[in-house]
Amino acid sequence: MPFVKPFLFAFLAIFVISCGNQAASETETTEVPEVEEVVVEEPKDLFSKLSTYCGKTYQGKLIHSYAGPDFYKEKPMLITLEYCNDSEISIPFSVGEDRSKIWKFSKTESGFQLKHQEVDQKGNPKKITNYGGAAVANEENPFALSFPADEATAEMISVAKENVWMLDLDPTTETLTYTIKRKDETRFSAAFDLTTPTSNEQLQ
Repeated sequence: MPFVKPFLFAFLAIFVISCGNQAASETETTEVPEVEEVVVEEPKDLFSKLSTYCGKTYQGKLIHSYAGPDFYKEKPMLITLEYCNDSEISIPFSVGEDRSKIWKFSKTESGFQLKHQEVDQKGNPKKITNYGGAAVANEENPFALSFPADEATAEMISVAKENVWMLDLDPTTETLTYTIKRKDETRFSAAFDLTTPTSNEQLQ
């Protein structure tokens, strides 16, 4: 049966080629496409850094007050980064049952601005509200800003015409310090720990 060998060789050759093509096809279909690496930029200023804490509530502690420590004794001091977008961060600030103050930290054409809104128990604006000023840039520390009282604030609250409000975030300890100064004298200062979000239930 001399014709069997050529037939057998031909069959084996076809089988080997077929397996080779199948393996090549499988290799082509199982290739994983390259995924572009997403680079997340680190916050470069106070506004962008605070935005990373949005949606959470943080507890603070009193550093100094002209009213004395007893005024704040056993009263939880909280800030909530309640609302954030590309141009504004809304931060309600409460001391105990007093929830009348909201910090409005916003971007402007020339930099940043901090305003204080005063509201009643129903959330309606009080007669004295929306005071503050534009930021003075700090070239050495982009996470610390000072906001001297603007003209509108001076007309609204004469004693506050020399006020300077300050926001200072330490990115290492994640501590936000809020300070009010008048004539270089500290009137009020509190520090908020941004490492551990809290809630009203935890404080009860």
